[in-house]
Amino acid sequence: MSEPTVIRQATTRDFLSVVFRQLWVIVTVFLIAVVSVVVVSWRSPTVYESSSRVLVSRGRKQSVLQPNLQVFSWEEEVSSEIETVKSFPVAQRAQKILDGWAQDGTLNNPVRVQMSGIDAGVIGESNVIEISYTSRHPEACVPVTNAFTQAYMDFRKESTTVPFVNEFFTREIASVDS
Repeated sequence: MSEPTVIRQATTRDFLSVVFRQLWVIVTVFLIAVVSVVVVSWRSPTVYESSSRVLVSRGRKQSVLQPNLQVFSWEEEVSSEIETVKSFPVAQRAQKILDGWAQDGTLNNPVRVQMSGIDAGVIGESNVIEISYTSRHPEACVPVTNAFTQAYMDFRKESTTVPFVNEFFTREIASVDS
């Protein structure tokens, strides 16, 4: 006949004996994890980011004489606006704005725009574009983001107005004021 087997439950003493027998393995794994996290955090550069949001009205006038708007699909229009933010003409305007701020004394040090740091994206499925700038220099992030936002808004404003009409009224208003 077979003898009945006794099922023994593990106790706390059994658990602690296993832990103390394998203590060097546990401590080694823990120390390797801590050292690797410290090394990676020391070796990775600190990157700062600043962002702004702009509400874009959809649609463009076909001409000054017609009041109706030409509206594209949401994806096409938002993609065009995002690429406009990242475009070279907007970057040139932003650099001019930054140079002006440096001459005025608004900025302590002159700042150079790094095109690799600028990014733009849409928030959800809205007409809000988020313009962000990342840099290793914290003093450059906010001014560059502000300059890009201002340059983009100026670019959009000039692209929707007719230049010769705008210049005419500006001259007329200046002559009336003087």
